[in-house]
Amino acid sequence: MTTEKILIYDDLGAGDTKILVREMADYFTPRGVKIDMTNAHDITRRHALNRRILALVMPGGRAMGYQQRLNPRGNQIITDWVRGGGTYFGICAGAYYSARHVIFEPDIPELTVRQDGTLKLVSANAIGTLHRELDIAPYRADTQSMAAPQIEWTADARLHISYYHGGPYFEPTGHDKNLTTLAVYALDTGDKPAIVRQTVGNGRVIASGVHVEVSGPALAGTFAQPTDIDANARHVAHTLHQYESYRKSLFDKVMAEIAPEK
Repeated sequence: MTTEKILIYDDLGAGDTKILVREMADYFTPRGVKIDMTNAHDITRRHALNRRILALVMPGGRAMGYQQRLNPRGNQIITDWVRGGGTYFGICAGAYYSARHVIFEPDIPELTVRQDGTLKLVSANAIGTLHRELDIAPYRADTQSMAAPQIEWTADARLHISYYHGGPYFEPTGHDKNLTTLAVYALDTGDKPAIVRQTVGNGRVIASGVHVEVSGPALAGTFAQPTDIDANARHVAHTLHQYESYRKSLFDKVMAEIAPEK
C-alpha cells in the first residue's frame, strides 16, 4: 500500500522545524499520512515532488535562503507541481516566498525591503511586520518582536490565538476569485488577512503569517535557559498556554485546508 506524504522543507533559510514536525505528525499520522523532510537537492535532482506528495511545507526562517538554494530550477519545479495538483503550505517566511510582491518594514528605511515575490503563486502583497499594530519591536531574531495575536477564522467568525514573529498580512493585488481569506488578524485598528488560500491550476497554496504550530510549552522549550525568557516572552508563552484549545483549533482548521478529509 502506498503511503501519502507531506514534505517539510529543511535547507538553507529554514528555521528549527522540530515543533512543526511534531505537531504535523501528531495530526496526520493517525490519518495515514507520513511526515518527511526534503531539501533543495531532493526537489531539483531527485524528483521529490511527485504524485504521492500531498503537500510541501515551507516553514518560517529566511526567504532569501530559500531563494539561494531553489532559484531558478527548484522554484519552477514547485510552481509546476502546485499547478498540477499539489498543495504548498507557507508559514511566515514561506508565506512571503509565495506572494506576488514582498513589502517588509516599509516604515523603517534601514530595514525596508520592496521586491517582487519569488514564486508569485498568491495574488497578494505580503506586507510585514505588524509591529505597530501589535505594539512590539520591528522584526528581530529575539523575543521583542514576538506576539500572540487574536486570529478570527472567517467562515465561522470564531476567535483563536496564534504565535506571531515577523510574518506578513496579505493585501490582494486585484479581484482574484481564486484568492480566499481564511483568517484575519483581529486588530483594534481593523482586520487584516492573516491566512489565505489561493487556487492555482489544479493545486492550492495556503499562506499563513502566523505560526499555527507553536504552543506555549513548545515556545518556552525553545529557550536554552530560564533566564533567556524575558517579560514579553513569558507573556506570549503564557497567553498561548492559557488559550491552547483556541490555538489548537486554529491549527486543526489549517491542517484540514492542507489535506481535506476524503
